[in-house]
Amino acid sequence: MAVARTFVVIMAIGLIVAAAADYYGSGNAGVTEDTTAATTNAPDKGGDAETGQRTCGLTGVGVIGDLFKTSVNGSSSMKNHGSHLVFPTIVGGQLALRNQLCWQISLRILFPNGIGNCGGTILGPSTILTAAHCFDGAITGANQLASEFAKNVRVRTGSLKSDAIPTDDETGCATQYTVKTITLHPQYDKSRNINDIAVLTLNKAMSFEDKPCQCTACIEDREPTVGDVCIVSGTGNEFTDDTNPSRPMKYVNVTILENVPALCNVVDAATDQQQTLCAGGVIGQNFCVGDSGGPLVCRSPLDSNLYSAGVVSESGNVCANEKNGKLTKTKFYLSWIRSVSVDDL
Repeated sequence: MAVARTFVVIMAIGLIVAAAADYYGSGNAGVTEDTTAATTNAPDKGGDAETGQRTCGLTGVGVIGDLFKTSVNGSSSMKNHGSHLVFPTIVGGQLALRNQLCWQISLRILFPNGIGNCGGTILGPSTILTAAHCFDGAITGANQLASEFAKNVRVRTGSLKSDAIPTDDETGCATQYTVKTITLHPQYDKSRNINDIAVLTLNKAMSFEDKPCQCTACIEDREPTVGDVCIVSGTGNEFTDDTNPSRPMKYVNVTILENVPALCNVVDAATDQQQTLCAGGVIGQNFCVGDSGGPLVCRSPLDSNLYSAGVVSESGNVCANEKNGKLTKTKFYLSWIRSVSVDDL
């Protein structure tokens, strides 16, 4: 069974075709720029020692409730569109305000044949969670993973468009970071699309002080249950054949669905129940091409702060018509994430 993924690669053959463009800045196809922030002692975003309240999983503007004003309707009209998949941005949903999705980052990846883009989640000052398949076709071994290819990757915060560059942010918050190591899950299997998860370690830690566009999602030993409404976000396509090279950052409410073949593409019933989540619920509202590696965040019953529940992995063949998508479940991989992170998560 062929499995297409949710990231975008721009083939650098002759002129870059606008229909495939998904890079930051029209004249900035390379990755030689480096506006990496200076090393800082980032505060603990897990909680505030004085108030006892957690500071992770909070929006940089407005309140969390703003993200859940658009309701979704479970799976009442769910249809099975088969197992054909596409690279999943957000279809339907809402435009994000500046700093609203501060845990979201944008990845810019220089491949031998073009530029690729994915999303990701900030888990710690130096730790980014994303999808392993974002690096398909470039990673051939652990040594290259840790050293050679990492120099071709940039992490950008504060992006409101797929072609944004840090200098577009007049507030000065948006920042670009270089990557020290890329660690794919050791059992990642791209042919079966299992263990589709990766951790990036930045060369220099992010600061969260006076940086409303940068925050962490909470880390909890928790997963959402069927019926929970969560948030998925990114700058992917707004419909299946979208050719706009400057797509907006958006978010959409999705319902956690039963992880069964009738509702979501299932590689192995037992494995999928443990390792992945199925989410969607409404035709015309879900992630799409260009959203790979991006965050699924859900409200914690502890305080309603947002925790990392999943990583965008794959979506339906016709983005605007598919109501369900497959995400790698954060909870299942928590021990591994912590073991490879340089941060105290």
